[in-house]
Amino acid sequence: MPRTKKQSSEAAVRDIRRKTRRRFSAEFFRADKALDYGIASWVYSDDGLLPKGLEKAREIARRPFGSPVRFKRTMNTMHGDKVALTRKLEMEGAGKLRGAPANLEAFSALMGRRPPDSRQFRK
Repeated sequence: MPRTKKQSSEAAVRDIRRKTRRRFSAEFFRADKALDYGIASWVYSDDGLLPKGLEKAREIARRPFGSPVRFKRTMNTMHGDKVALTRKLEMEGAGKLRGAPANLEAFSALMGRRPPDSRQFRK
């Protein structure tokens, strides 16, 4: 039975909510799962990541310099107060987390290429 527009819209909203919960969960997942969840657009092998990154950097570097500057200036003009507030809140939040046991475990896990053991930090 075909879906109505309302049913399709509700399904899309549920999908967005599910993906959003994944983004803000403490769950550790690999790049292929991030792709499945819709968080990532591409997944590259360890050997393919650097060449793809350099390719993208060269593509960006070929663009006219004035274009991103004008875009940033426009965004800052329109949303400068919100950007400043967001930056302040992010810096405060990062300052509170920096050096905390959960943060150290996450960094240690990242460097050790293992999932973090966050069970001890859940309350």
